[in-house]
Amino acid sequence: MSTNQPNNKALDWGVTLIGALAIVLLAGALIIANFFPKVPFTVVTGMRYGGFVAIALFVIGSGIQNKDFLKDMAGRRTTQNGANSLVLTIAVLAIIGLLNWFGTRYHHRSDLTSNQQFSLSPQSKQLVKDLKSELKITAFIRNGDMQGRQLKDLMAEYGYATDKLKLELIDPDREPGKVKLFFESHPTASQRANVLMIENGSKLTEAQGVTEQDITAAILKSTQEKQLNVYFLTGHGELDMDGFQQEGMSQAKQSLEKQNYKVQKLSLFETKNAIPADCDVLVVAGPRQSLMPQEIKTVEEYVKKGGKLYAMLPPGSNSGLETILKEYGITAESDLVVDPRANLFGDAAVPVVQTYPAHAITQGLRPTIFPAARSLTVGQAPSGVSVTSLAEASDQSFSKRNLKDRSASFNPSVDKKGPVKLAVAATTTASGSIKASRMLAIGNAQFISNGFYSGAGNADFFINSVNWLSDQDNLVSIPAKNNEPKQLFLTNQQQNTIFLTTVAGAPAAMLLAGGFVWWRRRRS
Repeated sequence: MSTNQPNNKALDWGVTLIGALAIVLLAGALIIANFFPKVPFTVVTGMRYGGFVAIALFVIGSGIQNKDFLKDMAGRRTTQNGANSLVLTIAVLAIIGLLNWFGTRYHHRSDLTSNQQFSLSPQSKQLVKDLKSELKITAFIRNGDMQGRQLKDLMAEYGYATDKLKLELIDPDREPGKVKLFFESHPTASQRANVLMIENGSKLTEAQGVTEQDITAAILKSTQEKQLNVYFLTGHGELDMDGFQQEGMSQAKQSLEKQNYKVQKLSLFETKNAIPADCDVLVVAGPRQSLMPQEIKTVEEYVKKGGKLYAMLPPGSNSGLETILKEYGITAESDLVVDPRANLFGDAAVPVVQTYPAHAITQGLRPTIFPAARSLTVGQAPSGVSVTSLAEASDQSFSKRNLKDRSASFNPSVDKKGPVKLAVAATTTASGSIKASRMLAIGNAQFISNGFYSGAGNADFFINSVNWLSDQDNLVSIPAKNNEPKQLFLTNQQQNTIFLTTVAGAPAAMLLAGGFVWWRRRRS
């Protein structure tokens, strides 16, 4: 007994001193870190680690002091049950922690909406995944603004696709200092509300809005080294690309500029029948007068040398481009397309295309409207030329050959039964130093006028076409995602079935079950 008592006292004193040392070391490290900044950081770190070691020794010494008590407790049933519960709890927490660890490193999200309302389009995802450098996005959004909330959600989607985008939201009302500092360092930026700026090094790009289409277009613009040029031919009564009236094309021009195209007018009279060398796409939008023979020859030579031609030829016109198209197996007919089945508001002369052949331009495209269009036919294409139909009217459509006949009825002796083609694309193969040519012919020009441009899928069709012509096949237009209400249409038989099974059937079944139970109990 006398031998154990001094040992126990020494152990007690040792454990107490170790506990006091742990308190001194940790408290000292905390005080020095906050009030004595000149003390080296390595000293503070050493005191912390020393405190943790002292705590561990204190726990071990306390266990040795109370080993008999702990042994007695371990033999009790309640302790064993508690230990089992503790082990089970630790295992559950470990599983949850492991799942959380995987969740922070591997993301998977599912959008169950029919039009992927809350997801980025494949074009946007591919674009940001291919980013090679970090882009900084600065958005000036007022607090509580609906656009600000939408932008935060949208940027979260971009964040899931890449870590190369850094977003900073600035409230002009609450943070005027940041606003002033930004515009002082970027004097060319537009000082307006709800604007989004993208910085790629020293290059500043302004988004036209805060939708996915606007942001993706701005990202594309900020990363592209070369700006593509689209020229609109003028001088023959074509649609005016700067016109804001119904027959103008100002909306189409703005869409191209959002896609980082430089849009310019081209008069062959002024350039002495020369198409600029930087012309990536030449658009001829609805000429009312014929081109001069020398102009036709200039356009023909441009196409043969790998040029890209977008010819929109309305009915009743003879621009001279028809002869160029015919060399590649495309014939622009002198007719009017009539579609009694798929048209706009009952006007058979305004066909609406709802289904498309497979092509990069028409992938995922909504219905398009072609008011007052002529048909195109595809003949035998010469060697090295591939011709593809892009848009066709319904199987009830027909080609009305007698333009003086204003009726919408089909004349089998003159008219040609459909479905008729409204848009055709042609591609040539590259030969030596000559690049492959691309052409797109449409028997209509009004479909990109302001009166029809924003309706249905016309805008997407036009932008997709220009992207394809300029060899930007992967940068097709991002279709707008409309949150349209979903409606369920039931036949009379379906309505009766639902009524009988729910409104009448369920209560009747409960009554029968209750009657059966009552009858069994009465018999017993």
